[in-house]
Formats: sequence, C-alpha cells, structure tokens
Amino acid sequence: MSVRSRSKGYELEFVANPIRGWTTRLAFTHSDRSRDNFMAEAHPYLPTTLAFFQ
Repeated sequence: MSVRSRSKGYELEFVANPIRGWTTRLAFTHSDRSRDNFMAEAHPYLPTTLAFFQ
C-alpha cells in the first residue's frame, strides 16, 4: 500500500509599483488536498497490533 496525495487549487497575485521605490503586493491562494492510505505511513505497526488484539 502506498500513500497517495492529491492537490488542486489556484493562486492569484497582484504586484504594483505605484511610485519609485514602493512595491505593493496582494496574494491569494486556495488549495484542496486529500490523502489516501495514510495509516500505512503514519503507523506501520498497526496491522501487527490489530492482529494481536483480534
């Protein structure tokens, strides 16, 4: 089992130089992330422990 990670989203950035020596920056980011099968990564001993208690 391998860990699968998926991510999608968008970024928006606006940069302006209103006068010499001044820079204005506005940024926005939105992302949606999901992970599958993360227990194999986080707890590799879990199957052994479950087998013991069953």
